[in-house]
This record gives sequence, C-alpha cells and structure tokens, in this order.
Amino acid sequence: MYQLIEEVPYEFRLVGEGAANCVFEVLGYPPDPTHSCLQGNLLRVAKAGKKSYGHDEIQAYWESVVRPLFRPDDLVRQQLVKLGGRRIVSRLNAVLENEESTRRVDFRGTRVAEAEYGMLVEDMRQRRPGDLTLEFKPKWLVQSPTAPPTATRCRNCAREVLKKCQRQPPPPSRQQQSTGNAEASQEEHEGETTILCPLNFIACATSADSLATLLAHLLPRCNPPRLGPIPRSVSAASAPASAAAASSSSLSLQHDRLSRWLQTNTLLPRLRAAQLTCSSSSSPSLLFSLPSPPASSSSCRPFPTALSPPSPGRETPHLHRPPSPPASSPSLLAAHAPPPGPPARPGDAGAFAGEAAESLALAMTLRDCTCFIRIPADPSQPVEAKLADLDRKRGDVKLSYWQKTERELIEGGFYFDQRAVEAGVAVDCWLGRLKTLLERGEDGAGGGGGGG
Repeated sequence: MYQLIEEVPYEFRLVGEGAANCVFEVLGYPPDPTHSCLQGNLLRVAKAGKKSYGHDEIQAYWESVVRPLFRPDDLVRQQLVKLGGRRIVSRLNAVLENEESTRRVDFRGTRVAEAEYGMLVEDMRQRRPGDLTLEFKPKWLVQSPTAPPTATRCRNCAREVLKKCQRQPPPPSRQQQSTGNAEASQEEHEGETTILCPLNFIACATSADSLATLLAHLLPRCNPPRLGPIPRSVSAASAPASAAAASSSSLSLQHDRLSRWLQTNTLLPRLRAAQLTCSSSSSPSLLFSLPSPPASSSSCRPFPTALSPPSPGRETPHLHRPPSPPASSPSLLAAHAPPPGPPARPGDAGAFAGEAAESLALAMTLRDCTCFIRIPADPSQPVEAKLADLDRKRGDVKLSYWQKTERELIEGGFYFDQRAVEAGVAVDCWLGRLKTLLERGEDGAGGGGGGG
C-alpha cells in the first residue's frame, strides 16, 4: 500500500468536493517507480465531522460486496492509500483555505479529517485533448418497493417534485469535474424546472423519444474537447503529439457515439438488475418498521452476489439483452451486518441489523452512485463508462431519514400526477410507458459492452 510521505514536495490541487469527501490532484512527486500508483489517479479524503465509514471499511465493502456485482471494467478503480501523518492533512487543508472563496457556500469551512487512510481513485477526466467527458447519477432505475401499486410516478420523479416543493434556491458553486464525488456538479442543475426521469436510461434502448430526452439533458453537461495540455496526473507518453482541438465533425461523431452507448450499453441495465435484486432481498417494511434480527443468521436468505435471471412473473430487469452475470461467489452481506443485539423499537438505529437491513443499505448505495463516461477523440479507441461513489451507507444513521422521506412521498401523494401540477414542475415520468414496454417484452438492440 502506497503511503504519502511528508518529505516529498507534493503539490495538491482541489478537483472537487461533496458533503463527505474532497478530491485532489497530486502533482510534484519524483518521476520514479515508487510513486507510479499516483499516475492517472486522484486522491480522495474524508471531511472532518462526518458520520461516514472510514475509507478502510469502505474499501473492504467495495471489494467484497460491490465489486462482485459488476464486471471489472464497469467500476472506477480505487485503492487505499496511507495519508502519512498530520503534515499531509495540514497541507490539504491549506489548499482548502486558499480555495475558500471559490468553494460552494455550504462547503466553506469544512476541512479534511485527520485519518489514517485516504483513497486513490481513477481519474476519469480527459486523458487527451479532444476527449469528451460526462458524469451523471443514474439514481433509481427500479420503482420503490413501497410505492403505491397505482403510482403514476417513479420514486425519483416523486422525490424530485417533493424537493421542488421544499427547496430554497440552491447555493452557487463553481464548475468542477471530479472523480469519486459528483455531488457538486449534479446540484448545479437542480434548480431547473424540468425533471429527468432516470427510467429514460432503460427506455432509450427502444424509444427514440426517450433517447432524444436523454441527449437534450446530457449533452449540455458534457465537458467539450478543450485546448491546452492534458492533466499532469496523466502520463505525457499517452498524449498525442498534437493538442489541437477536435473539429466539429469529430465532436458530432462523439455525440453519435454517446447516443449509441446509451442505446446498447450493458452497464446501466446491470446496475438496474442489481437494484432489482436488492429490492427483492430487503423487506419493503424496513422503510417503516424494522424488527430485531433473528437469533440465528441461518434464517436470513442469502443475498446473491451473482445476478440471476428473474423468476417467472417478476419484472424483467431491463429492455437491453441481459448482461452476462459475474462469476458466482458466496453471500458476504452477512459478514458486514452487526451482530444481533437486544430487541429494538422500529426506527431505532440499533434496529438496523441483519442481512435484510444490509441489503437495504446496499440498495441505497446502488441508487446513489455516479456514472462517468469518457469518449476519446480518436474513434478507434473505445468509449469508457464506469461507476463510482459506491460507498457503504451508514444504515444505522440514515434509516430514520429514509423512513421519513418515504412517508412524505406516500402520505403527501407525490407518487401521483397532481402534486407535480400543483408545484408547477414539468414531469415526464416513464414509469407507465416503461411498464408497457416490459409487458410487451420488447428487446433493445443490446449486446454492446459497458465500455463501448
């Protein structure tokens, strides 16, 4: 495991930040093999005063529970790194202090925690001048299992309408492109009146209207090919001799490649299948009342880390052709569940235990990840698309918030059309249309890899 050394004259540059973490580019290290792991990676560190798991626990969970659900190329690479002492943390905090005036208002004053570990995460920014990059949150690709059976809005659209009814104008933020946390860039667009339904990511395989909606939403958020040098964290040997900007024709080709990826990728259908598996593995009642765990863990149904075809009568996971499942491995969720304790009242933090509860936490992790896409200017190079931000959720801390949110959505009628009309929010939810497509058994072109 690499350790940041206090004596090395690292130069740290703030790339992005979210509520719980900061992401830095690391420069200034000697060009020798000792520091080779810093090449092409960014440094992610936790903020002080947060209730998240430590990076060592996050990494262990990612390796044992999250990674088996996906193909190796589906995930942004990450590895632990030792921070190497208080002086490193002090230097990182000095960068934050210098950037204070450009940071998002509600992030100002937050600092890096004094922790033993940070994380190196793959840099998904432009690798070469002319590359097109994009990040977005796929969110809920499956309806909430606790939604009313007659709901006309998916969980995400319902939640967005609720937020529009509650929200004050979002605080200003600067444009940042990051890996490991996309919260800032995502929230820059939250003041918009129109809501993007995430079910478009599934429906676009067969619907031209859905594809057009997605492109209208995503293309303005692309980082266009830029002039100038590549990031210094990327090997100079991998850069082309010419750094000229891509022509309009090559940019159009990149847009076409993005369109094709949206229609044929297996990454998002695989994510949806994992969400669907978690929804069926955790009892919907967990969002309202959580009984104490059974005395013996043997009564817990094992969580399948390999995705299986749906049972007869169950919803088909996606419109694309089903992706090949990863190799089967034993259930590991129980290993992360706290040991059974004394009986707890529904909603108590201590009630969050057992494999069903861990399955709920995993489901919430899968619903809050970020997808990064990089489309090279060179058409012979494949499209890269990977998921990040798959951190273990603190269910014992978050459960009451999850319960409160679901109650507000159901009791406030946000799963139905009328609340959106009252809020003056344009909602083009695909819940009903996607259900129709699934019932018809229509199949998309499919078969394209998650990266191409």
